Amino acid sequence: MLARRVQSVFRLTRLFYRITWGPYRKFSTHIHSTDLREDHLSIYGPLSVLVLLTTWAAGLIVAFALMQWAAGLRVAGLGHSAGDALYFASAATFTVLVGSPQNTLSRLLLSVLYQSFASRERFIELMDSPAGSPPSATELIRRESAHAESWEEELNGCEGWCAEILESQISFPMLAYFRCQHPNQSWLGTLIVILDASAIASLTASGSVRHQAELTFAMGCHALVDLASLFVGEDTKKADRLSHDDFGQMRRLLPSPYNSVSEPELARLRASYESYAAALANRFLLAAPAWVNRDPKPDNWQTAPR
Repeated sequence: MLARRVQSVFRLTRLFYRITWGPYRKFSTHIHSTDLREDHLSIYGPLSVLVLLTTWAAGLIVAFALMQWAAGLRVAGLGHSAGDALYFASAATFTVLVGSPQNTLSRLLLSVLYQSFASRERFIELMDSPAGSPPSATELIRRESAHAESWEEELNGCEGWCAEILESQISFPMLAYFRCQHPNQSWLGTLIVILDASAIASLTASGSVRHQAELTFAMGCHALVDLASLFVGEDTKKADRLSHDDFGQMRRLLPSPYNSVSEPELARLRASYESYAAALANRFLLAAPAWVNRDPKPDNWQTAPR
């Protein structure tokens, strides 16, 4: 970024075209057919853009490797040479890490994009057992609410994850487009299930569990609304994911005291976030989770590849 025009600044693009156009043009002069020569010359423009982008990417990798080399990169299984730093930089650029750096400076230099994605996916995988596959609020409450202390810790962890996903996907919007390893899981589905479960708990639980559920619900709403504002703007419509019949079935499945939830009170809380959930689901072509799984299936951890 330059405050004013500088005459002697180094410009990679200008240098690239000076170096590549001369040989390409000279080769074209040896083509005697006018039509073939024009066809050959017409390729240079679009081809040069692709090669230039590749050149920029290669330059970034080399620069990152030199920074790691100067920082004294130490990774198990790799040496300390410039070639090892280049190999590490190439792997880190394409999110296939060959190992975690042992020295502090190299860790600071390492891109946080992969770490943010891995942290997001780790929590989603951890939700497989307590919430089911695909996850639902009914299953999460049924499996986790029996022990108040662990249930409160679960809600606290959900609150922290909502804050983390808000921060990471606002800083790195491309993370929202990364799909999960299992087609019946998604970051949006997990976020919605957390909101559904904490909404019920905030209306029916008591004591510290209820207080934590209220905090989790508030953080989940904050994350969902802000992400909807970022990705879909004001394009939200009224949505209703819980019919009267499904509500009755959900109450029959929920343990006490959660089965005492009031339909009007739950509808009031749902109205604060379900339209944003539907808009994001439509934006990313992700299925919004049901409140009750009508066709229960084994969890992902209970299944194996055919």
